[in-house]
Amino acid sequence: MAWLFVAAILLTCASILNYGFQKEHQAAHSNVEKQARLLNKLFASQVAAPIHFRDYFLLWKTIKTLTENSLHSNQPEFADFSLREAAVLDTNKKVLSHTNMKRYRLGTAYKPLPEDIDRLFTTGRNGETVIFRQEEHLLVTASPVVYENKMIGLVVTTVDFSVAEQLERQLIVKYGTAALLMLGILLVLYRWGRDKRVAAEAIASAKDNLQLILDSAHEGIYGVDMNGDCTFANLTCTQMFGYSSPHDLMGRNIHQLAHHTRLSGEPYPEDDCPIYHTYQTGEPTHIDGDLFWRQDSSSFPVEYRSYPIRDNDVIIGAVVTFTDITNRKQAEKKLRQAAAVFENATDGVIITDAQGTIVSVNQAITQITGYREDEVLGKNPNIFKSDRHDPSFFQDMWASLNQHDHWRGEIWNRRKYGEIFPCWQTISAVRDDQTGEIQHYVSLMSDITAIKDSQERLEHLAHHDPLTNLPNRLLFNDRLEHAIERAHRENGGIGVMFIDLDNFKPINDGLGHAVGDRVLQLVAERMTSQVREDDTVARISGDEFALIMEDTKESQDVAHVAAKILSAFEAPLQVDTHELHVTTSIGISLYPEDGKDVTTLVKNADAAMYRAKKRGKNRYCYYTMDLTDAAMERLELQNDLRVALKQNEFRIYYQPQYSLATGQLIGAEALVRWQHPKLGLISPVKFIPLAESTGLIVPIGRWVLHEACAKTKSWQDAGLDISRIGVNVAGRQIQSGDMVQTVQDVLEQTGLEPQCLELEVTESFIVRQTDKAISMLEELRDLGVTLAIDDFGTGYSALSYLKRLPVNKLKIDRSFVNGIPHDPDDEAITRAIIALGKSLQLQIIAEGVETEEQKEFIALEGCNEVQGYYYSPPVPEKDFVELLKSIE
Repeated sequence: MAWLFVAAILLTCASILNYGFQKEHQAAHSNVEKQARLLNKLFASQVAAPIHFRDYFLLWKTIKTLTENSLHSNQPEFADFSLREAAVLDTNKKVLSHTNMKRYRLGTAYKPLPEDIDRLFTTGRNGETVIFRQEEHLLVTASPVVYENKMIGLVVTTVDFSVAEQLERQLIVKYGTAALLMLGILLVLYRWGRDKRVAAEAIASAKDNLQLILDSAHEGIYGVDMNGDCTFANLTCTQMFGYSSPHDLMGRNIHQLAHHTRLSGEPYPEDDCPIYHTYQTGEPTHIDGDLFWRQDSSSFPVEYRSYPIRDNDVIIGAVVTFTDITNRKQAEKKLRQAAAVFENATDGVIITDAQGTIVSVNQAITQITGYREDEVLGKNPNIFKSDRHDPSFFQDMWASLNQHDHWRGEIWNRRKYGEIFPCWQTISAVRDDQTGEIQHYVSLMSDITAIKDSQERLEHLAHHDPLTNLPNRLLFNDRLEHAIERAHRENGGIGVMFIDLDNFKPINDGLGHAVGDRVLQLVAERMTSQVREDDTVARISGDEFALIMEDTKESQDVAHVAAKILSAFEAPLQVDTHELHVTTSIGISLYPEDGKDVTTLVKNADAAMYRAKKRGKNRYCYYTMDLTDAAMERLELQNDLRVALKQNEFRIYYQPQYSLATGQLIGAEALVRWQHPKLGLISPVKFIPLAESTGLIVPIGRWVLHEACAKTKSWQDAGLDISRIGVNVAGRQIQSGDMVQTVQDVLEQTGLEPQCLELEVTESFIVRQTDKAISMLEELRDLGVTLAIDDFGTGYSALSYLKRLPVNKLKIDRSFVNGIPHDPDDEAITRAIIALGKSLQLQIIAEGVETEEQKEFIALEGCNEVQGYYYSPPVPEKDFVELLKSIE
């Protein structure tokens, strides 16, 4: 609408100016013509008389005088033009007079004359002035001179009306200037209004764009004036300070709102603020690690920069940009922690690039391998290669890395000076999050030399008698099993001897355990000296020994060795100052005549040994058929066992378990007993093996589990303080395949919380059924129950699988605790088991603690829990409840 208004004004002004100009222009030209006619009439009146040649001069003077007096005067009627020339002609067109007589002589023809001048002479118009020519700025007019009604001559004048044209030009300039001035004023006003509007719109748009840009910034931005009051702020700043709108900050002192307190918690004076110095001194500021405060009085770390704001070199305030560096600080803290872990880790860390070039190692690598950091950087990890592994080992390693980005396993490496050592090594590929390409490999290297040595020692101790260093029962059974397999393939024979010392108990009780132990060592030495190197002499228990003889063709071969052993003890044993006479009773069974498996051969040899003792000791006997009477007894017991479960003849005894740290009762182990109607209370040592061999252990175990969980839940509901019940799980129960479901059902039926149930699995079964045992234990762990390895230390090669087992606790077998404190080997084994459990972050419980010395030893070594006769034997339910109540 504005431009329409301006256009209307312009049209109006133009119309007014054009009207004025046309009027004055027409008036000027009309006046010129009027004045020219007047002049001609004047000349004509002056010469209106008969003209003679003698009067020419007089006429000339008259015209000249008239011209000078009239045309050069200030008369207004002649103000618009000037007379350029005037001439008086006779009727013959001869000059009678002229204003410039030098140009024309009297009587000469006047030139030039208009072509139609003759018409004037002919018509003789009365005093009428005729315009003959009007060109450029000249006006030629002619007027007749009449005397007595007769034209006697002609006055011709040439008038210069350039003055009028100048006047016209002046009018054009006058009105044009006025029009241009008015137009200019209007244009100026229009442009001023438009520019003002555009400027206002531009300012508003720029302000909106600026605010949009500010609000789009990730950093907080605000401005302050010289008083520190906020002049603008973006949305990020507002949100960081905890306000809803930038208007909440306008005009308020930012330092008092968000910068009032130092990192130390002390007040922060504004005069000390770097931002204050920015708008006071004009110097930019960069601070990394200061603190800003939110509206809710919480703080956050920031990095900020402040710059002065200038207007014509005058500082009017400052602009501040800041970033919340909370994540960066946390990342820096994690990086520092990671760097500290990296440098102080006991495991060696090697980082390589994608091509396998070492780019970083920690200090532990130097300690493990002997290489300095500068000696390995830029090298390939194959500098540690021991050449102990074949190419297929590394092919499998890289196959795992390529497929899973991960490999873990045991590997042999070489130190700087050539020593080969075992490592537990983990290698992981690190990929780029965007491209998925491998950027680095990270390897963790643990020197397991000490663990290997300890493992080998533990394995040796676990499978050898610590007193005599002979194989124990486990290793004996294992070797006998291998011997049977070999004999079966080769159609060979085996002799098995079961050897028991005669009258050893009086020596041990009378002279003490130290003398008894020395006697056993000397016995082992003499037995070993009488057999072949390939034969196996083992200590089964106490004063019982066993012998495996392979490649026996005749029974006499075994008898010959038995006789040698008997002869070896004819000489007394010298122990300190004591000369001790020891004899042996030997039972012999033969493969395949007397049995084709380990159990049968050992059982029959044991039976034969007892026959030798009954016949007077110090002799050997073969296994005979009359000893099968014992087998009949076993069959009867087996039949009674099947009825016992139906007749509810089983009882549960509870042996308390205590915390060594607090001395408080923390749980109990549920132990099954058989209350036989005729034979009385039968020890589990007699019926548990029978139950396992017949499969009856599965229903018996299920009954024990349900009964123990139900009783524990009832005690808890009654307010008695018992947080855990331990239940043994036999190998046959696991092999049945429904153990996990059984446990889940019992927990649901009894309402006992899973964490209150601890299941004990024997180490020997785990070793025999490793993969199945691990799978089952993982499922049980997922239910939430606690898992413990029972009789730990007695399983063959158990340590090689221990790291894979999802267990919570190790239970030290009583056979190791019994020898404490007199047997250094038992102490060493116990100490090693506790240390191993700690390193694997497992709880340790010792069973079979019977003396104060045993308790003090395991407590000092760091064992967590304990049970045994020192605290309490297994007791019936009634007595155990009374024990719980007494604690309350």
